Amino acid sequence: MPNIGMSQHNEISEETKFFIELAKQGKNAWNKWRNLHPQTFDIKTAKYTNRVSFKGAFLCAFDGHSDFSGFDFGSDADFSDCSFFDGEVTFEGASFSRFANFSNCDFGRYARFDSCQFHGEVDFYNSQFEQLDFIGVYAPGEVKFNQVIFNRDADFSKSRFEKLKIFQSIFERDASFRDTSFGNESRIEFTKFKQLASFEVTLDSNQHQIKRLPSLDFTAFLGEAILRGRSLNTTMLDCRFHALPDFTSSFDTDLSDLTNAEFPFLQKIQVAKAKHNSTLDLAKIRALRRIAEQTLCAELENDLNILERKCTLEISKSNLVGAKSNHERFSAFLSNVEFALISILDLGYKIISNYGKSLFRPPLIWFASLIGFSNIYNRIMFKNVWSHMLEITKTLNKDQIVSPETYNRIAQASNLANNLPIVGQLSLDNDMKKVLFCGYIPKQSELCVPPHFYDLTLVIQNIFVGLLIFLFGLAIRNYFKIK
Repeated sequence: MPNIGMSQHNEISEETKFFIELAKQGKNAWNKWRNLHPQTFDIKTAKYTNRVSFKGAFLCAFDGHSDFSGFDFGSDADFSDCSFFDGEVTFEGASFSRFANFSNCDFGRYARFDSCQFHGEVDFYNSQFEQLDFIGVYAPGEVKFNQVIFNRDADFSKSRFEKLKIFQSIFERDASFRDTSFGNESRIEFTKFKQLASFEVTLDSNQHQIKRLPSLDFTAFLGEAILRGRSLNTTMLDCRFHALPDFTSSFDTDLSDLTNAEFPFLQKIQVAKAKHNSTLDLAKIRALRRIAEQTLCAELENDLNILERKCTLEISKSNLVGAKSNHERFSAFLSNVEFALISILDLGYKIISNYGKSLFRPPLIWFASLIGFSNIYNRIMFKNVWSHMLEITKTLNKDQIVSPETYNRIAQASNLANNLPIVGQLSLDNDMKKVLFCGYIPKQSELCVPPHFYDLTLVIQNIFVGLLIFLFGLAIRNYFKIK
């Protein structure tokens, strides 16, 4: 006989009192009554007959345990506004048809719904749970946990949901959806996981539903999110990961677009010092970077690339401590140098183009480079050429001398051409180049050698400007999502 009682201070209907007394007699008596009182749908009231109602009851037990295990509640079971105080309530193996209402319930310190069968919709709107076990539940209908607070661990492992809806809810402690299957319409949105959230798949199953993730739009993971073995065919709009998520062993069927997801952990993550933990972090980082690369999330990919190098560096440092041979020490040193160079390149990539996303920075920097390189040519190289020309003016014929204005115009044309790789150089006339390098109009057989470091500066300029053009094209591709 189950231990079920009720508060004497709560006004409840005679109908509810009847069901409380019936439940006290145990599963066999309850299910016998259920079989003797089949349900039919009443068109006039739009409700099922012989429906169970515990609405508003303060259910408690003398030993703190309310047991509804194996009960057949039929259609339209109503537990709304119930309270189980600080006790334990068990619905293990219970069956619900059509609709079950658990809205505004306080489930006490421990609620168990293991192996329940919900054949229709079930609603836990605005309820509160302490410890919750929802393991092995079969729910082909819609299961709604909207605006629910889970104060302690919540375990949904190995359950089968066609339409799980968790909306604007809070998981204060660990949440487990390990080996849980989600239908196409399952959504966990506008929800906050404050500690561990595990969606790991450990079953060796070919069923795609076992691998699928629910929609995770506008969901925040403040602790670690484990998504190992899941298909990434889902949406993560404005999803926030405050700790390094684990996407290892996930597979790429229609990869989720991470462009609009946020990863605050990148700003504050501390790479594990222990070699073992660093190795684990490295696998997670590489899995996430692979997804970012395949979904064209350039900024995330580069942030993760730097983080990967940091993690590799930590592993190298650990190896350096235990290194005994010169070869091992040299390898660790090279890793440090490589990380430093990559960090510098990453900083430049971020400043120049915001990781290939800015349409405005490359053109602005191109214009700034035109001014900068023009100053280098004018104030150092061409100035020396003009000064040398003034020294030999007396040896030149009048038809060889050019005015300062003419020389400056040639210099300006050259500076602009130099800032347009290949095309710009082809637009410069050979006679103009000779005047530029000599400072006067040379004779036909006379050679004019470029100033010192002119060629080297020109090569550096062409590489830099070519890079800016590439980054501008990359920004256009990223902006229009060109694959």
